[in-house]
Amino acid sequence: MLRLAGLMLAGCVLSALAATAMAQTPAAPAAPQLRLERAIERFLRHNLAVEAARHRVDVARAERIAARLRPNPTLTVSAENVKVSGPTPAGDLYEVTTSLSHPIELGGKRQLRREVADFGVTLAEAQLADALRQRLGEVKRTFYETLLARTSVELATETREGFGELVTLNQVRLEEGAIAEGELLKVKIEHVKADAAVRQAELAMRQAGIRLLDLLGERDFSTAGTVAGTLERPAAALDLKTLRETALRERPSLRAASHAAALAERRVALERARATVDIEPFVGLRRAGENNTVLFGIAIPFPIYDRNQAGIARAVAEQQLATTDLALQRNRALAELESAWQAWQTARGQVDSFEAGVRQAEEVRAVALAAYQEGAIGLLEYLEAQRTLVDLRQQSARSLFDAHAALLSLEQAAGKDLAP
Repeated sequence: MLRLAGLMLAGCVLSALAATAMAQTPAAPAAPQLRLERAIERFLRHNLAVEAARHRVDVARAERIAARLRPNPTLTVSAENVKVSGPTPAGDLYEVTTSLSHPIELGGKRQLRREVADFGVTLAEAQLADALRQRLGEVKRTFYETLLARTSVELATETREGFGELVTLNQVRLEEGAIAEGELLKVKIEHVKADAAVRQAELAMRQAGIRLLDLLGERDFSTAGTVAGTLERPAAALDLKTLRETALRERPSLRAASHAAALAERRVALERARATVDIEPFVGLRRAGENNTVLFGIAIPFPIYDRNQAGIARAVAEQQLATTDLALQRNRALAELESAWQAWQTARGQVDSFEAGVRQAEEVRAVALAAYQEGAIGLLEYLEAQRTLVDLRQQSARSLFDAHAALLSLEQAAGKDLAP
């Protein structure tokens, strides 16, 4: 009965302390919580790397405009035989010529330039998609890291509160003479250690939140760590064969390499076409003294020395490089997909194992707490059960993060969102 009365008194003390704290501490306005969808939206709007990739697309589109333009005509006005001295009248000597010339491109150069420019735009767009894929994966992973850090804060806070209740309980038991003062001191030490763990977890959460806001292009870090959401088991039904087909078809880096190979092929054709000389017809009027005449003709270069050998050789080498890079990107995509798939399978198994372990550890801790309160076991046995539960909860949260990270790796490898 005396022990029961002590437990009731401890409960009353805890309730009174909580009520006093709530009455004395004014409720602070809650910081706005950042959700994953909102984080992605802010990232797309402010991230400088994505903005630079968008500008590269604009540059490629401007080059496409230039590629479609025809060469400009040339107006030439010249004067010859202008008298400086001598007996011949000036009107019998001078000649004034006005001519208009326009180059005509041969060999299909203009059409090939348009094709090259079109492939350049397509390549820039694929590179933008690849930059988005990589940066979005980084944003999502950092968001989940912040969620994991917040979960660690919650677990550490729960452990600290548990030790706080145990300190209050042992204080009552000490006054009853049921325990020695040394046991109360041990519990107080554990409470201090739990408080330090909370502070460390809060620091890790703020640092993760700062990294997230930095990726979003923010400069105000006052809300770092205030994210919304929970680490839950990713529910995604995946098939490796389908993922392989998806990666080869939709992965942006592979599509960019394919477009680069096509672009290099058209550049070879353009450089070979540039070996064909362009002609430049001209027509004009000439006034010689009192006489007016018409002139016309055509300018035809003779490619005796320069037949664009260097441009063709460079384009061929670039084509070989692009073809090799395409094969490399294909092999890399399949290898990264296989590695991410193995990580996904392992992470799913770990989630199941740790969830079962946490349930068992909670039962063991509950039994140990009841036994300790009744004096059936010592403090060390209860602390061992408590530490085991805390460790398993942390590992369970980490396994959930690993599952999300593995799913993100699969998304990166496949080039497609896989989360339902």
